[in-house]
Amino acid sequence: MLNTALLCLTYIIIGYSSYAMIVIRAKADPHLNNSDPDNAINLLSYLNREQYGDRPLIYGQYFDSEITASEDGDKIYRKGKEKYEVAGYKPEYTYGGTKTLFPRIYSSQDNHVSLYRTWLNIPEGATADFGDNMRFFVEYQINYMYLRYFMWNFAGRVNDEQGIIQGQIDGNWMSGIRFLDEARLGNMDELPDSISENAAHNKLYLLPLLLGIVGLLYQYKADRKDTLVVFLLFFFTGLAVVLYLNQTPIQPRERDYAYAGSFYAFCIWIGLGVMGISQFLAKKINLKVSAILSTLICLLAVPVLMASQEWDDHDRSGRYVVRDIAANYLNSVAPNGIIFTYGDNDTYPLWYAQEVEYIRPDVRVINLSLLGTDWYGRQMKDKMNESPPVPISWENDKFVAGVRDAVPFFDRNIEGYTNLDQVISFVGSDSREAQVQLSNQEYSNYVPTNRFQIPVDRETAIESGAATPADSIVDAVRWALNRSAFYKNDLLQLDIIANSLWERPVYFASTIPGRNMLGLDPYLRNDGLALRITPVVYNNTDPYLQGSVNDSILYDNLMNKFTWGGLESGDIYIDPETRRMLGYFRLTFNQLADTLYKQGKIDSCVKVIDRMDEVLPDIYSDMGYVQRDMLMAELYYKCEQPEKGDKMMTDITGYLEDQLDYFASLDAGRRQISFRMDLQNSITLLFQSSETVQRYQRTELAAELKEKLASYASIFGMQEPVE
Repeated sequence: MLNTALLCLTYIIIGYSSYAMIVIRAKADPHLNNSDPDNAINLLSYLNREQYGDRPLIYGQYFDSEITASEDGDKIYRKGKEKYEVAGYKPEYTYGGTKTLFPRIYSSQDNHVSLYRTWLNIPEGATADFGDNMRFFVEYQINYMYLRYFMWNFAGRVNDEQGIIQGQIDGNWMSGIRFLDEARLGNMDELPDSISENAAHNKLYLLPLLLGIVGLLYQYKADRKDTLVVFLLFFFTGLAVVLYLNQTPIQPRERDYAYAGSFYAFCIWIGLGVMGISQFLAKKINLKVSAILSTLICLLAVPVLMASQEWDDHDRSGRYVVRDIAANYLNSVAPNGIIFTYGDNDTYPLWYAQEVEYIRPDVRVINLSLLGTDWYGRQMKDKMNESPPVPISWENDKFVAGVRDAVPFFDRNIEGYTNLDQVISFVGSDSREAQVQLSNQEYSNYVPTNRFQIPVDRETAIESGAATPADSIVDAVRWALNRSAFYKNDLLQLDIIANSLWERPVYFASTIPGRNMLGLDPYLRNDGLALRITPVVYNNTDPYLQGSVNDSILYDNLMNKFTWGGLESGDIYIDPETRRMLGYFRLTFNQLADTLYKQGKIDSCVKVIDRMDEVLPDIYSDMGYVQRDMLMAELYYKCEQPEKGDKMMTDITGYLEDQLDYFASLDAGRRQISFRMDLQNSITLLFQSSETVQRYQRTELAAELKEKLASYASIFGMQEPVE
């Protein structure tokens, strides 16, 4: 027993020793050093995943419980010059109302509350109880967020779109066995092409699942102790993870990867299933023949079947989309520029392109979701590849953890606009005169005005490429930023802009949330996949278009410089994230084409739309894509290219009709099972298409669409939309 105990301890030490790599790497100060875990406090935070917040596991509140009090909890430490210092305290909240053991419906976030009520059918104003709590645990956390993923792997899958609610066809599992699938999901024979031709539309006919069950029963009969070992591996990498994660609804993405270990464990039973079938056949036929026969049967029934169904949605050959799009982001930026990004998808590919393939190492990528941390702010002050340090005026001690994490806005009624660098200097002052006393009697820095300006030197702006001599250049960039409080990432972002603009080009990635553009929208110019801050006011009122356009820069980027990683071949797998990004890219082509048309550059407008059709597939995964492409089809008509307009419009209406035909095959209750195939939107867009082709005198196509509209209106018992 002592020997076994020592072996266990040794293996634990060996396993945990791998974490030494994290500290060793952080000590080397590489360019990308997230969390900077080079000391005990940062390492503990890193290992505890503290950036993801806390959630109750044993005892806690319901989603409709209100916070009645707050007090300081555990201390939060930071590394000081000589010792670890207290940076603040974790808040501990007291909730009113009923509490529960094993809380599963605890989040008070508005969109979570809405889904709790939808999922559990709790009317607005009604309170939840323990039964609702357990029902959410079973139906959502176990069934939808674990068993659904399990069945993807061993039964089959409808498509690769993300599922949100139970019964929704997108993201669901299927088997390919008609009566089983139709009992759960409706008419599977009339699925639209957008689902049936999706690369992840995989029919496994339950065969991997059944073979795994055979293997489980075979092992249980042969050796119960071994079965327990495999079951514990299966449980602790599957259902135990479900218990620990305590997931809320509306996850950012599908979370099947969290349970990969559990699926690997089940594959052990699939392997043992071959032996189980072999032994069963051995009772009927020769032992050698049974071994060969069982191997061949199982090989065809599981790995060969899985490969034939799933190869296309796992194959990455010839697929360089992410790398090329990252290069397109970077190549949208002028030399020595700064680009603000926000999420993982528009940050990590750019870092890869710079660090591994050394693409545009002069550009500084600044992730705004990390800029609220002191370690990332410090790293910005270092040279990175060929990018010089980012100019942040505050000393490091001005933004350490616990200092200026959130600064309130108190309007001092300062007349006019104040230079942004002066506001930043004021907020960074430690003088009591620059602070205000809060209700808890503590003093805090504050923002005295939300009306900012950055003076413009015309010649410098033109020389930097922010404007051209023909532009109407303002004497100062002036704007108001409505905030009740400014967070650390807001303040550091404003500091960077105040001290960089006109000296270094400053951009926002076109995919970041509007809030993080700090109200500078009127001054943004679309140079590709990045929006540059300029000293020119643009009056863009089109909700589909971002910023204004320097047509010469954007035309050169889209037509000559940008590459698309194999998208133009039409042969590569396009995952949901890439499909969503395609919407942004097609929108950029749309904006350029629209600008060129308004300038009377008809030939160039047509070339831009042709180029979009050549390099970006027309994949419609939601109605927003349809609306944008309708604008492009209309531009073809405006440019007197009716045949091209008809082709694009036919593709659009074909997609809409496909969705509507599927809806028509379902009973009324089933017609609401998917967010992505909205019946009313499909009818409305089909009507708009009909109106467009009629307006441009495409008589034959208009008559065809009008006839189909009348047919659908009759089927669904609704009136045709009117203008």
